[in-house]
Amino acid sequence: ILLFAIMEDKIWNPAKEDSVGLADYFAKHSEAYERPEKYDVLVVNSADLTSAKKARKLLKKGRSNQEIKKDLNSDGKVHIFFTNALVGEDDALLPEGYTVEAGVSEVYKGTNEFAVVDFKKTVPSEKVNLDDIRGEVMGDYQQFLENQWMEELRKKHTVKVNEKVFESVKKELSH
Repeated sequence: ILLFAIMEDKIWNPAKEDSVGLADYFAKHSEAYERPEKYDVLVVNSADLTSAKKARKLLKKGRSNQEIKKDLNSDGKVHIFFTNALVGEDDALLPEGYTVEAGVSEVYKGTNEFAVVDFKKTVPSEKVNLDDIRGEVMGDYQQFLENQWMEELRKKHTVKVNEKVFESVKKELSH
């Protein structure tokens, strides 16, 4: 309970109440809070190679998702499905081996499916406002304050371990 009270007094409350310190911390570390570059893509997945190839061909002709679905998902069966997403270069949605480039990709073979990627555009990295990610910054600021406090304690005090008690505790916990 005492440790909780000290942490609340030294770290949690100051981080919550010190808006100037939080803003200053954010300004000094703003590069850590940039949203990375993303890619606007349409990924077409299919369980069979023939449907994936047909979808690729129709995408290259400029056909819409709805038209392609209508043409290929017939007889009450779903042969292809689409996923529109903003992804990073290593996103799991992208097929293994895919290289980011404009236009419609080749057909990629996955473990249980085939995929085609229609690359739309690059969304550049951007800076974010403190208000948009206040909770994340506050957590980092609390960690910063805790590290500072621990450093002050190390400068003021030396840690002495009672080896006899330490060994007895280790022995007790191992049973």
